[in-house]
Amino acid sequence: MKGERRNYITSDEYFMTIAKLAGMRSKENYQIGTCIVDSENRILSIGCGEVPDAYNESDPEFPRETAGIGFEDTVDETDRGRSENTVGDIRLYTSAFPSRKLANEIIQSGIRTVIYDEESSDSLSAIVSDRLLRSAGISCRRYRRTGKMIAFAV
Repeated sequence: MKGERRNYITSDEYFMTIAKLAGMRSKENYQIGTCIVDSENRILSIGCGEVPDAYNESDPEFPRETAGIGFEDTVDETDRGRSENTVGDIRLYTSAFPSRKLANEIIQSGIRTVIYDEESSDSLSAIVSDRLLRSAGISCRRYRRTGKMIAFAV
């Protein structure tokens, strides 16, 4: 045996990559994705902020509060998908800091840790979300980029 590989990716890199790939699936401009895992690094749910196909965003009557509905669905799926086999603290990896609306969903879901990659451009919303999450005992930490490049053809 030649020894242990050195260029492997960490769990944080893996799950953040999955969250970002999920975001790439979105047709929305903001392309934000999520990956929810348990303490044994089992993926419970993956999702992206996407408006349901039934809505036409170019319609002036488009209900703006539906934007990002995919995130809430991802968190809801975590609740439904959780079983007696789900172990320990639940972590949410997300490519952007959660909105106020998503923060409320996170609090109700049992997620204990949020790992995010980018701050929200709406700083007031980020401050409110951060306070909501921390007051509920949910820890938030910014993902530390390692600079590794992950590339493959699909």
